[in-house]
Amino acid sequence: MMNGEGSTRIFVGGLGGSVTSTDLERTFSALGRIHGLDIIRTNGRSFAYMDFQPVSDKALTKLFSLYNGCIWKGRCLRLEKAKEHYLARLQREWDTDAAQLVTDIVDADTPLKVQERTSMTQEKSGLKIFFPRQKK
Repeated sequence: MMNGEGSTRIFVGGLGGSVTSTDLERTFSALGRIHGLDIIRTNGRSFAYMDFQPVSDKALTKLFSLYNGCIWKGRCLRLEKAKEHYLARLQREWDTDAAQLVTDIVDADTPLKVQERTSMTQEKSGLKIFFPRQKK
């Protein structure tokens, strides 16, 4: 599920119902390495997400030019670059938050200037409320 270094998450749409993960791995392995493969089958639709690490710089463009729009196992394939996997995104965000927390703890050792609290009566409030008189 997690992306390897230099890998791209790819959406593969238009899969037939009989397509397996080994079929996809055999087909795309000539152009790169597949780290993770998720096949989703719902309501007669089949599609997959794969983390693809190309073997060369031009392998990714070759993958799209060869397989996007081609007929494979009786269905028309559709390949697109997909968003990052949500678990990989969460892990990346947690790592940056942890790094930020460490720097905040290190910065906490230095004394901070504490501001005094002032009451609302001391401050000039810019809020003025107008209540119209009711006619009787």
